[in-house]
Amino acid sequence: EGEAKDKASTERDTFTVELKNAEERYKIQVDRLSLEVQEARVGEVKAKKDLEACQEESSTVIVDLRGQVDHLKQSESKAMAKMHETVRSFEAKKIEIEERYQQQL
Repeated sequence: EGEAKDKASTERDTFTVELKNAEERYKIQVDRLSLEVQEARVGEVKAKKDLEACQEESSTVIVDLRGQVDHLKQSESKAMAKMHETVRSFEAKKIEIEERYQQQL
């Protein structure tokens, strides 16, 4: 009986470590993607200000800045989508780990 408890305790510890590692990877990915989102937003705001400042300059510059704004919006959207995908992936991994742990009990 003591050996079974030790085995269960070891398995629980293994699952706990695996879950904590998954959480850490998730947090790192979310932090990195959050920074990408923030950088895209800052870039978008700057590009919009630049666009407003040069409304009377050549149409080539205006077209280029609009392209930058569009690109930064796309970058923000992609980063947000990746962040949401990372969250979903982490939740699925967490459920998988918890289910395996429950099966071992």
